[in-house]
Amino acid sequence: MSGGTLDLLKKAQRWDDKHLTKLKQEKDRITEELREAMKKSRKESELNTVEQQIQGLETRHKYAKGDREQTVRFIKIGLLCFVL
Repeated sequence: MSGGTLDLLKKAQRWDDKHLTKLKQEKDRITEELREAMKKSRKESELNTVEQQIQGLETRHKYAKGDREQTVRFIKIGLLCFVL
């Protein structure tokens, strides 16, 4: 009888080892997915920052262009007044 019990214990141990190996592989896979998701999140954050910087520069460009046009108009008006 004890031989049968020992055989069952060995089979149970093999099952536990297989199950443990599967769980470790699943943990490794999930850990890698998390690592990739964090990389993607960082890249998205950096992209968002760059997009905000571009938007700010476009706004500055728009105002600088308007200031330039207004300055050119004032110069032309000033020159006209000086000539007349």
